[in-house]
Amino acid sequence: MKRVKLIIAVLLCAASIVYATDYSKIESRATRFFNQQEWASASAMYDLMIDSKPSVCENYGYAIVSAGMRNDTLAQISLMDRSLNSHIPLDTLFQSVKKVSFSIGESSLYEDFLIRVKAQYQWLARGIDNYLLEYYAFRNNAPQVIKYSKSMLDGAADNIKFLSYLANGLMQEGQTTEAVETYQKILSI
Repeated sequence: MKRVKLIIAVLLCAASIVYATDYSKIESRATRFFNQQEWASASAMYDLMIDSKPSVCENYGYAIVSAGMRNDTLAQISLMDRSLNSHIPLDTLFQSVKKVSFSIGESSLYEDFLIRVKAQYQWLARGIDNYLLEYYAFRNNAPQVIKYSKSMLDGAADNIKFLSYLANGLMQEGQTTEAVETYQKILSI
C-alpha cells in the first residue's frame, strides 16, 4: 500500500514538472511569435496559455491585441467573454490591452477594442465611455473629449474630473467663453 502511494506521488510530481515545462515553452513561443509579428501563431499560443491558466490577465491583453492585428473581431469578443468568465477585473484587462497595443505602436487597437466591447456589452457603456474619454484626452482629440465628457457629465454634473476634461477640450477647440465658464463652475464646486 505504501509503495502504491509513493508511486502515485512520484507520478504526480513528474506530471506537474512536465506541465510547468510545457507552459513555459508555450509562453516563450508566444512571446517569440508576438515579437516577430506572426499574429495567427501568437494568437494560437496565447489561447493555449489562457486554457492552461485562465486567471493570468496579461495573456488576455496579448491575445486580444494579436486578434486585433488579424482583424479578428469575433476572437476579441470571445476573449472578452472568457476573461469575464474567469473573473478578470475589467480595469486590469483594459489596462493590459492598452499597454500591449501601445507597446507595438498600434494605440488604435485599444480604442477599437473599447468601442467594440461597448457595442457588445451595453451594461458596460458608461464605464467604457470613461476609458474612451481618458484615451481621447491622452491623444488630444478635443472633439471626442468634449463629446465624452458631456456624456459622462449627464450622470455626474458636478464631477470635477469630467468638467476639467470638458474645459480643456473646449479650450483646445478655441471655445474660450465656454471653457472659462466651465473653469468657473469647477472653482465654484
